[in-house]
Amino acid sequence: NMSNIAPLTHPQQIFLQRILASHVLTNAATQMIWDEVEATPEGRQNLGPNLKKTLSIINQSLKPGFNMEIRSISLSLKEDEESGSSGKTPTIYHTIVNCEPDHTNSALTKTPHDLAFIRLILERLIESCSDHGCDSEEDEDQEEQTTSSAGKRHRRGNSSHRKAMIGCDGSMSRMDLINLRTELSGPHKDKLSISQVENIIENLESEGWLFPAPSRREPESPDARQVRRKNSNRNSDGGSGTTWLQIGPRTYMELPDFLSEIGLNKSRLPQLILYG
Repeated sequence: NMSNIAPLTHPQQIFLQRILASHVLTNAATQMIWDEVEATPEGRQNLGPNLKKTLSIINQSLKPGFNMEIRSISLSLKEDEESGSSGKTPTIYHTIVNCEPDHTNSALTKTPHDLAFIRLILERLIESCSDHGCDSEEDEDQEEQTTSSAGKRHRRGNSSHRKAMIGCDGSMSRMDLINLRTELSGPHKDKLSISQVENIIENLESEGWLFPAPSRREPESPDARQVRRKNSNRNSDGGSGTTWLQIGPRTYMELPDFLSEIGLNKSRLPQLILYG
């Protein structure tokens, strides 16, 4: 009943707006925003006793009022080789999600061609997961079938820790992701230009749907090297764009059903932490 819900205080509204503007935040970054708002005279009185309590109060207002909620997950994402040890402490991420039952389109607010391309990216990343994100025996038989024109797929990790793995460790180079546009078929064939596709990938990364992954340098074909040189300002390791990408935290929080529908084993989905 909406009448029982206390309206958010001004500091709580400011805190909420800052989270909304950030798409995805680590717990540490969320705590920093909380500390900044709490440091104001009004914040000290009206923000809430601690971060968890503030998240809980906001959720009690968001869910009935707007059918949205703050969701959180604990996930280990390998960012680079140095910090990428399997013993790495998981990071807690927060995001605000739309709770409509089927909101893949509204979450990604894209055209049908864009959505087809995004779906293909996520399918390929799940295929490149160290065991397809599935824990069944048949996976070994599918090994041969998953190679395609995007060539350099990677299976990392070994079977000894398969059961414990949460999320998908599959990654692809930005170049291979861009080239997936040539695999779109039917009504989506030849509908997206290279620049449109680059734009989609950049947006997916900046909004937290995709996340930087460790660089996997391998011997490359002369053709690939030539293309890479041509695009070196954008695609080299030292460039502005990340060279390798994996599924990002926001996708696990906002689209878990979609991920399992396109092939990620449900046991690999991170558990949602809900406040409120």
